[in-house]
Amino acid sequence: MDHTYEARFIGTGDPRHCSIVAAVPADSNMIFETVRALETVTNVRGHDGREIATFRWILGTAPGQAMVRGERKHMADLAIMTGYAPGYRAFDSTDTEGTRVRFLWQHVGGCNYDLYTPHGVRIGQYVEAPQAVQTPAGRVYATFRFSFDHDTLFIDAMLALCVNKWIDRMVLHSH
Repeated sequence: MDHTYEARFIGTGDPRHCSIVAAVPADSNMIFETVRALETVTNVRGHDGREIATFRWILGTAPGQAMVRGERKHMADLAIMTGYAPGYRAFDSTDTEGTRVRFLWQHVGGCNYDLYTPHGVRIGQYVEAPQAVQTPAGRVYATFRFSFDHDTLFIDAMLALCVNKWIDRMVLHSH
């Protein structure tokens, strides 16, 4: 699979507090900022400052409610496990024709994930670097190489990746 595009993840490696920088699709830069107070909330904004999503974490760490583009849902809807093999989690998005379809993230070991279409075609690879690289934009700790130019899918995939990475991080730290 030829991955034409690349997004860079900048920050400390915390999926709830990072920046994602991508020139395609349409300057889809995203900023994840988590405020830890009485209620832990992650606000996700686009490069232009518009709010994309809000995640409300139960007891600070467990996935709770989300508001994504004005639609209320449970964060578990971004990491659907029922009916899938271990290591796979699904989320709903739209294809280029606007049809609602289910895409899959596969946890492929370590902190790495592959993104698949409903037909099993790999369209993206998220890879964490063994060592972060300091750049003028900040500390790059991971890349997402992908082969689609679709803003809605990109945003939905990044939101789902955040939830999936957090779930895997919590499972890892609970053992």
